[in-house]
Amino acid sequence: MPFINVNISKNLTNDQKNTLQLKIGEIIPVISGKTIGNTMTKIDAGCDIFMGGKAVEAVFCDIRFFTAAPMDQKTELIKQLSDAFNELFGIPMGNIYINLIELDHWGSGGRYM
Repeated sequence: MPFINVNISKNLTNDQKNTLQLKIGEIIPVISGKTIGNTMTKIDAGCDIFMGGKAVEAVFCDIRFFTAAPMDQKTELIKQLSDAFNELFGIPMGNIYINLIELDHWGSGGRYM
């Protein structure tokens, strides 16, 4: 199950948040075995994000996967997500950061996976 935590400096309406999570759902299958059906997404909009001590329009997206994915798939995921943040919300490409964490330990439903 991927967990995707999006922190974006722009305020988003509920419709924009829904559009974003649908877009993530279209993109996540770039990673083999991942679907919108097994993806959890958290969207924190209107966050104060600072770079170099100054408030900026930016996105920091933290993605956690259970098990490792091939490098070419991760590269494509980052490209497509960055394009989406830029196209949907006008976030400059240089202010889009995506962190991938691949875990071999996970718990769900009260059990260790």
